[in-house]
Amino acid sequence: SAGRYGGASLYVGRRVDFRDFERLTGARAGKLERAKLLAWRGEALLGDGRPREAAAPLRAAAAAAPEFAWIFAWLGEALAALGRTRAAEAELSRALRGDPRYARALLARGGLRLSRGRPREALADFERAVRADPTWVLALGRRAEALRRLGRDDEALGCADAALALDPRYVEARRLRAALRRSRGDLDGALADLRLCRKVSG
Repeated sequence: SAGRYGGASLYVGRRVDFRDFERLTGARAGKLERAKLLAWRGEALLGDGRPREAAAPLRAAAAAAPEFAWIFAWLGEALAALGRTRAAEAELSRALRGDPRYARALLARGGLRLSRGRPREALADFERAVRADPTWVLALGRRAEALRRLGRDDEALGCADAALALDPRYVEARRLRAALRRSRGDLDGALADLRLCRKVSG
């Protein structure tokens, strides 16, 4: 696991000690093991808000172990954070050719497609992500957003309801539901959602 190599701190909300990655990737490790270490270091840098630095170890990891689809997905996320949306989508698509059910890559590629004005393609990705993990509230929320962009408000409302049933503190889904309720003339429902958004946001 990532924790074995010093990356566990990233996943429990503490700051990563990047010296662990430097030490271990310089140690005597096999090719695939080194690729994993490089990839975990790249993801740690990405999680630390340093996508430019993350890209190099992720590229090296992808070159060393192209059979690991998840590395291409993480590289795509780093490129997206740098604003290189076309290259990011290409890497995410490569990840999904290797693992068509990788929900994290589906969510990321769908988000890029939505931001580039392609809601129909984005919806297809979000729906695949929901099928892969029906309880993933982020995928449900993004699916609701894509449905709204396509003018399918009734379905969008149902999807936002499903996301909020799983996580009532999901602010983005609640804001979307408020907008949908307002457009349907349900002003009381919209105001209730907005009040809860303010309460959750502090």
